[in-house]
Amino acid sequence: MDLGTWVGVDWGAGWVWLVLGWFEMAESEVLVLKNTRPPKERRVRPEIDLGG
Repeated sequence: MDLGTWVGVDWGAGWVWLVLGWFEMAESEVLVLKNTRPPKERRVRPEIDLGG
């Protein structure tokens, strides 16, 4: 393999790791959000937001 192929493989592996890390981070964020769900009192009177 020449240098270009090596660089391509390296970039591909880097993107794979980046995406996997992002998914892992997003998954933990979702778990945190589920565990610390805000009380329903914060969503009072949604018709004001809809009225614009």
